[in-house]
Amino acid sequence: MVYGHDTGDVDLWATSFEEFLYFQIVVEVMDKDREIHSDYIKAHIQWLNDAHKRLLAETPTKDIWEQLPEPQGLNIWTF
Repeated sequence: MVYGHDTGDVDLWATSFEEFLYFQIVVEVMDKDREIHSDYIKAHIQWLNDAHKRLLAETPTKDIWEQLPEPQGLNIWTF
């Protein structure tokens, strides 16, 4: 989850920290035009589960990018 401390808005980006890390690796590769096999990216891939490692190894990053889910907005009521 990402919590906007100024607005109180909450966006659900991933269901686990591992999934969030996976999404961030894909974003980093696409936005910063980094190579998936760079030392920088490989240092982070080691923390992923086997399914996400396999996806990154076997699927073009552009295809993964296009399939990433949009964050879901959540309403959290505080009193």
